[in-house]
Amino acid sequence: MVENVMGEEVISMEKMNWSTGELLTMIDLCGYSTTAEGMGESIYPNRTKFFWGDFFEKSVESLIAKEYLSKEKYTEGDNPLTPKLQQFIEEYMQAKRVIRAAKRGTDETFIIRELGDGTWMRESIISKEALHRFDFSDHLDLKQELKEFYQYAPTSPQVYASSFQITDAQFAMLNQKRNGRSVRDEASFSTEERASFDHFIKDLKKKNGVLNSISLLRFEPEYNELHLEKVIFHLPSDEGVWVIHYQNAETVHVSLQISNEWLHMIDFTSYMIGGGDVV
Repeated sequence: MVENVMGEEVISMEKMNWSTGELLTMIDLCGYSTTAEGMGESIYPNRTKFFWGDFFEKSVESLIAKEYLSKEKYTEGDNPLTPKLQQFIEEYMQAKRVIRAAKRGTDETFIIRELGDGTWMRESIISKEALHRFDFSDHLDLKQELKEFYQYAPTSPQVYASSFQITDAQFAMLNQKRNGRSVRDEASFSTEERASFDHFIKDLKKKNGVLNSISLLRFEPEYNELHLEKVIFHLPSDEGVWVIHYQNAETVHVSLQISNEWLHMIDFTSYMIGGGDVV
C-alpha cells in the first residue's frame, strides 16, 4: 500500500491509475527530467513552454489534492513523493526488459515490464483519456495477454501459405500509399510472391497504411536507457494476420498466419531475465 503524507493508506500498489500529467510529473520529480520531457514531447508534440509550465503545474496540484505529494516538501525543493511512490518510479524506469504493444487504430498501448524481483508490471495506456493503468503480477501468460489486447478475429486453419520478402528500403517506401506499385515493379517476386504482395497491399489499404507493432526493449545500464532490440509489425486480414519481421538488417519477411498462431512466431523467452513465471 502507498501512504499519504499523513501516514494513511490511500492506494494499493497492486493496481494504480495515473493521468499522463501525473505520471510524467512523478518521473520528473524522481530525477528523470530528460526522460519526462522526451515522453511528453512524443505524446504532445510541438507545444509551447507556456503549455508545459501549465501542464506540470496542474499535475502537481492534482497530486497534492490526492495526497500523493507533500506540498511542504515540494515547496522546500525536496522530493515530495512518498518512499513507495519513489520506489514505483524507480522500478518503472529501471525495468530490465520491456515489451511494448501498440494498436494504432485506437491509439492504445499495452506495456509489460519485467522487474528485477520476478514481478511483472503491466501498463495500459489509453491516449484519448490520457490515462495510464498499472497492475502487478507474479505470473504472466504473455501470448494470451497480447492476444486479448489485439483481439484479432479467428480465422480458418486452412488458410493458404502466403509470404514474400522485400528489402528494408522497399518496406520503408510502403509508408507512402502511392509507392505500392513501385515496390511491386522493383522487387524480384515469383508469381506466388507477387500475389501475396498484392493481397498484403489490399489489406494495408483497408487499415489506411497503418501497422500495429510489438517492440522488444532491453535496459542498458551503461547508457541508463532502453535499447530497442527487435520490432515486429503485424496487420490483421480477413484471412489471418500478416507478420512482418526483419530477417537481417536488409531483408524484411512478410507472411500470413492464422490468427491463433501468429504470436508463436515471436520468440519472447530470449528477452526475459528469468524472473517470474511467463507462459
